[in-house]
Amino acid sequence: MIQTLHVGYHYTHSNDFRMKIGEGKHWLIINTLSPADFFIDGEWVTCEKNAIIIYAPGIFVDYRAHNTEYKNNYVLFTTDNNFIVNTTCPLGKPITVLSQFVFDYIFHMLSIDSNFESKNQGNNLLLLYRLLFNKIEEQFVDSSMNIIGSRTNNYVFQLNLLNTNILENPSYNWTVEYMASQLNLCKGHFQKIYKKQFGISCMEFVYRSRIDLAKTYLCMATQRIKDVASICGYNNSEHFSRHFKRYTQMSPQEYRELHKNHKTKE
Repeated sequence: MIQTLHVGYHYTHSNDFRMKIGEGKHWLIINTLSPADFFIDGEWVTCEKNAIIIYAPGIFVDYRAHNTEYKNNYVLFTTDNNFIVNTTCPLGKPITVLSQFVFDYIFHMLSIDSNFESKNQGNNLLLLYRLLFNKIEEQFVDSSMNIIGSRTNNYVFQLNLLNTNILENPSYNWTVEYMASQLNLCKGHFQKIYKKQFGISCMEFVYRSRIDLAKTYLCMATQRIKDVASICGYNNSEHFSRHFKRYTQMSPQEYRELHKNHKTKE
């Protein structure tokens, strides 16, 4: 059984924030979204953003903001489930996260399902906790066994994972700053290695993914063009139409008519 006590998604704290629990009575998982200091093995350790720390009951908990506003995802809960109690991940130690997008999604869904009752709430939460621990264990194994290899290959792995996330969620509000943060890189360096790897810019890949999604929806006669624009991540249909014509040499309506005529001939 798992009982969720509190969930924080993209929670923001002031620069003088400190949380000193001592020996906690509950399970606590913290996902840092900005640097923070953690008291580990008798000393303060600075933990960079995009890391996970699991605290089991009885482990000393004390952490604080690191000279700036502190942001995190977190979940506080009780449990006797074996897949959590017997986790192979280190407890009270930071684990580097290679794909922050995945953990953002999990914590977001935990926040939603914990606060809105439904007939499937218990099953949904159990699946989310299993996914959370599976992903944490994957991160720990990858980093501890160094299966990704060199630093360059590590970037290749993360870049491909990022592209997969973009393809699966093209309508997300992707920005260069956000994508760079997923690899813990500055904006300029991220753009340089991305273009070197794929031959196009990261935003170009986002736009192409959105247009491919739009083509699918435009083939559905029930979807209005302004609705297709919104589904594909565009705030207004004019911006969407300009982008669509740039990549297809025709307007969304012309593409729809062409597809309709092609289906009629078939």
